Amino acid sequence: MRKIHIDLELLVQSFTFDDEGLGKEYLNTNNGDIINIPDDIEKVVLGELSEDNLPDWKKDLLEDAYIIGADIENRYVLIPKLETTFSNEDIKYFILKNISDSNLSATLFKTLEDDNPIKSFKYALSNYPQILDAWYDYEDSKRIEQANEWLKTLGLKAI
Repeated sequence: MRKIHIDLELLVQSFTFDDEGLGKEYLNTNNGDIINIPDDIEKVVLGELSEDNLPDWKKDLLEDAYIIGADIENRYVLIPKLETTFSNEDIKYFILKNISDSNLSATLFKTLEDDNPIKSFKYALSNYPQILDAWYDYEDSKRIEQANEWLKTLGLKAI
């Protein structure tokens, strides 16, 4: 496994990057950089749009786009759009590990019976900001775990 310096928080954001008209994100597997290529830049590289149609600031992005487009060594990997969904099991684990108040635990376990348990769970935590922050930290840790798993599929380890 090759070690690489990478901003895991930025990689996590890239997994959820809404690509509708905004472009694609690539990981440079040599140096860990994450590069965004807007859709119109990609169209220029593919010959579907003239470079003259781009604002000057976007023309600066063309060099990266051409390098990515010509990459035959798989140095640049398209970062997939991944959804991190939290299951009832994740919520149960969190409650058991973090909630000592039996009444609050019972209330939180009850949210698992709702049609949208994650929404109900977060709503129930809205009166407990410290616990809600702990939940967000837990979500973040699960997303970082997912990023590390994806890197592992590429033979990479974040440092």
